[in-house]
Amino acid sequence: MALLNSDFDLGEWGDILEDSDWLGSSSILPSAEDLSSHTTRQDSLERGSNMFPYFTSSVNPPFITPFDSANWDLARQYIAGLAPSNTFIAAAIQCVQVLYRSLDQGNDISDAMQSYFSAKSIYLTMLSSDDQGLEPVLIVTFLLCIFEIVAQQEMIPHTLKQKDPLISKIDTWAKLQPWPPIARRITVWLRWLHTKSMHLGGRGILSPQIFALLPVDRHPVPPLFFLHEDPPEPGLELLEPTMSALFHFYDELQDISVQASALNRHHRSRGTVADETGVHWISINIANHLNSLWQTRPWLLRHPTTGLFSSHPQHNQLCDMLVVLCRVCYFAETIYLDRAQSKDRTASPDAQRARQEIRLSVDEFSSRATTQKHLDAAFLWPLFLYAVESRTGADVDWALSKLRLIQGPLWQSETVTTFIQDLTSEQLSRGERVDSRLFCLQRYGGPPPYI
Repeated sequence: MALLNSDFDLGEWGDILEDSDWLGSSSILPSAEDLSSHTTRQDSLERGSNMFPYFTSSVNPPFITPFDSANWDLARQYIAGLAPSNTFIAAAIQCVQVLYRSLDQGNDISDAMQSYFSAKSIYLTMLSSDDQGLEPVLIVTFLLCIFEIVAQQEMIPHTLKQKDPLISKIDTWAKLQPWPPIARRITVWLRWLHTKSMHLGGRGILSPQIFALLPVDRHPVPPLFFLHEDPPEPGLELLEPTMSALFHFYDELQDISVQASALNRHHRSRGTVADETGVHWISINIANHLNSLWQTRPWLLRHPTTGLFSSHPQHNQLCDMLVVLCRVCYFAETIYLDRAQSKDRTASPDAQRARQEIRLSVDEFSSRATTQKHLDAAFLWPLFLYAVESRTGADVDWALSKLRLIQGPLWQSETVTTFIQDLTSEQLSRGERVDSRLFCLQRYGGPPPYI
């Protein structure tokens, strides 16, 4: 495997996918004539929902939802509405729909893999022509990525590690700013997925070149309400400013997290005086960025309030959970930075205080009547970091008790829980930190799941 960047600080090149017979045939896909377009946006949305009912109602990609659920719901309706007139998008939706439904229902994913290879085959055809613009290409690329992220045990995500022609297209489009709102949102989501796939020494889903080419939007990314002609659901327009503030806080937190990942000894040289001096100063800069983010956090993170939108229970529950998630994810990054840069055998005082904050927040949230028997899979990362920095079996048991409340097959929650249980047991028996990635490779024969 040829590597573009020997330090792996932004990821690495994966195997380049060639157009070959094993990809399958696109003959199973509907023809352009079969997917006739309609004249109005509402007609297209209805046709798309009828074609892909599970996608438009139930597909929720890990690491994107619940953090941006409202905009994802708008985006998936819009994307499905494009499918009646675009076979590339239709094929990509189909493979995602089959995979997510199969896993949610506990079924085999062989049909989903066949659909994926068919969609990937015609995606390569899409890239080889100039007929499709920025929006459809980015949408199909994104759909294939949310397939690969979930099917990580069956494949190595490589859609965004290809060379030409994808890079040349993005290079051309990068000069055309600003991108449309849906493209800007997808770019943010791709960076979130990249961050998660860089954790624990992972190689990321973006090649260094694509990572550099995708625009980093430091201005507020607009919500996607305009994608629908109908007015927003009652109450949602009142909730949007709050959701937007939490979205941008979490987005910046992911940028910090990927920087912390780059300090990991699986991503850069460590050990010499020069190596450790460099890591020390980079860590200070990241810690300052993290502290600055917390000092300027949204009002709700300063004064957590439940029942803010009590007249809209569904929105209220989502907002309450996002506030808690943003808090615990912030403290998780404090622990992660300490673990990524430190050579010490135990956590720093700051990391230990962050653990206490995570436990207090999760206990308070999970004690509410509606969440006592279930915890969202988005809590996996904070609970993982709490557990691996625990010094006692009682602390580990608390984390495992919360992890067992999570039922998220798309997030590999059972695999993650087993991994945490085995890793923490090893650490407690040795009385020191154990490298998560090496442990996973030695114990299970493969890298850690995305967390």
